[in-house]
Amino acid sequence: LKDALDREPRLRQARQEDPRVDMLFDTALSLENLNRQAGMHAAGIVISETPLWDYVPICRGANDELVTQFAKNEVEEAGLVKFDFLGLKTLTVLETAINLINAQREVAGQEPFDLETIPLTDRAIFKMISAGDTTGVFQLESSGFQELLKKLKPDCFEDIVAAVALYRPGPLGTGMVDDFIDRKHGRKKVEYPHPWLEDVLKPTYGVMVYQEQVMMTARVMAGYSLGGADLLRRAMGKKKPEVMAQQKTTFVDGAIQKEVSAETAGGIFDLMAYFAGYGFNKSHSAAYALITYQTAYLKAHFPVEFMAALMTNDRDNTDKVVRFINEAKAMDIAVLPPDVNESQLDFSVTDGKIRFGLAAIKGVGAGVIESILEAREKGDFKSLYDFCARVDLKKCNKRTIEALVKCGAFDAVGPAAGSRFIGDHCEARASMMEAIGLAVERGQKQQHDRKVGQSSLFGMLTVEVRDEVLEDTYPDATPWSDRELLKFERDLIGFYVTGHPLDRFEDEVSLYQVTPTSQITLCRGLAQRDAVTIAGVISEYRERPLKSGGRMAFLTLEDKTGGCEVLVFSAAFEQNETALKSGDPLLIKGQFTIEGDADTRVGKVRAAEALRLIDARKRYVHHVSIELDADETTPEALTQLKTILRQHPGGCTTHLVFSVKHELGSAITEMTLPAHLGVEPSDELLTEIERLFRKKAVRLTS
Repeated sequence: LKDALDREPRLRQARQEDPRVDMLFDTALSLENLNRQAGMHAAGIVISETPLWDYVPICRGANDELVTQFAKNEVEEAGLVKFDFLGLKTLTVLETAINLINAQREVAGQEPFDLETIPLTDRAIFKMISAGDTTGVFQLESSGFQELLKKLKPDCFEDIVAAVALYRPGPLGTGMVDDFIDRKHGRKKVEYPHPWLEDVLKPTYGVMVYQEQVMMTARVMAGYSLGGADLLRRAMGKKKPEVMAQQKTTFVDGAIQKEVSAETAGGIFDLMAYFAGYGFNKSHSAAYALITYQTAYLKAHFPVEFMAALMTNDRDNTDKVVRFINEAKAMDIAVLPPDVNESQLDFSVTDGKIRFGLAAIKGVGAGVIESILEAREKGDFKSLYDFCARVDLKKCNKRTIEALVKCGAFDAVGPAAGSRFIGDHCEARASMMEAIGLAVERGQKQQHDRKVGQSSLFGMLTVEVRDEVLEDTYPDATPWSDRELLKFERDLIGFYVTGHPLDRFEDEVSLYQVTPTSQITLCRGLAQRDAVTIAGVISEYRERPLKSGGRMAFLTLEDKTGGCEVLVFSAAFEQNETALKSGDPLLIKGQFTIEGDADTRVGKVRAAEALRLIDARKRYVHHVSIELDADETTPEALTQLKTILRQHPGGCTTHLVFSVKHELGSAITEMTLPAHLGVEPSDELLTEIERLFRKKAVRLTS
């Protein structure tokens, strides 16, 4: 905080101007760097022969559990046995996916799926893993691991076990991994330190990968007991010189008794000591490899259910959900928006598609979802008004209903039900927002009447009159812009459903030789310092003051394929600050750069220029073509079009492109309009033309 105050004059000014801010900083400065609390190991369990307080001081944890006040090393020195029980969320993903699979199978009258019965020899799994197609697969998601798998090309379960053990900084840094891969593929001869060790090291091509292999080597070569071999393993891991010297003597003496020369035994011991520093526990690796294989199996054979399970498991992590949605789209799996009639609590599967879960909508709590699902048991909702009449409005308030409208959960029962045209949904959602007050008021009245057992005045009238009086009414409202509708969706569910902000710029983006952001992040087809151009919307943004007095920005630019990080250093920030803070879709030109090591390697862009796409359009687009169907376009529509063009004058040449159907097929006729009907290709122009013809009718070219 002191450093921040020294660097940023606006903070110092805030302290001077507001006594509350001054007091806040005084308090925070006195607290900064103090220990906030005692920590508790996430998975460490200690077991003692008698009550814990006979050995160590204890306290109560947040959930009233007994917690030792000693850290792990002191706990062991006090005589307690410590275990780590790891809780893997992947097990929950597997369970969720299996439940989704079996729900579908039950409807189809099929036998339930049992994950325990899958074969460990499925060629499709090894092919998928070897290709690095491992998004969502346990442990194999990082770019570094994907590169390892592409080189290793595992073709049996044992290879996956070995890969899990080898993909760690130690083995990667020593060349063990490359040696293992070369031996597997026959580029290097498989050799054993001693003929007796062939059975021990054959599964790993002569490379000592596992701690168990170190222990077995000690038993085979020097006659160690199981307990003695484990003590040797621990000694090698801790690398204490005096203990190692003692163990080497024991090992060599044992080997001599089995008629192995002291020189050979000493060499094998040194080799063991070298590999023991990097060896991994095989039982751990095998258990993890099994979960890896199981998740890969589900992804290969039940991709829809598997991706839905991943999204459910990370429903509170918007970034991960968006990444899984993009992965699903790349797998040709449709992800449907929330729907008050079809969405469950979590992500679900419907007709081979993933339906967004209600729990993943911001502002929609568990109590609300419970009341929605309970009311829906008596039948689907027919409209916003029907929803308000049946759902408990004490749990589901106006703000929650607004969130459901904004994210499109009422689209299927709203005024634009069935339409795929974004303009229709802009009008319908705006109208439904205006109707919420009346719908809630009427719903409260109906629920109150039912509760007290009274009939309303309208209830005594004939069905015809009652239906006429209580007809659902959606008032006229100013339609939202495409940008407003998409922003609401992004804010509430983390991604764009009805469209994408880049849809409006689809034609002209192709003019700029844009690189997809996913290609940037994954470092595909690009070299360090390559010039790149990217287009998208800013999903994350933060600034940092510099000691020099300037500022730089870190942002995530998101397009339809994903997102990548962009670094904007002080000079570029000063020149492009207005565009960066505009909130509009951007075109960013800069330099590709790779950061991180083999495990964390990620591509980023160092920005040199940031331009609003609407400004780039003005600079690069010179022709506006309006594509129409000659048979469906009326003279009245053409008159309205002429009025729209006159309201948006500019320097772009306007063309009318008519498709004409005839007996032999169809033909295209193009007409260039006079110069006085030239236009500026603004968003407003495109929106008005689309609303006139109820479809995307404008194409922009250079």
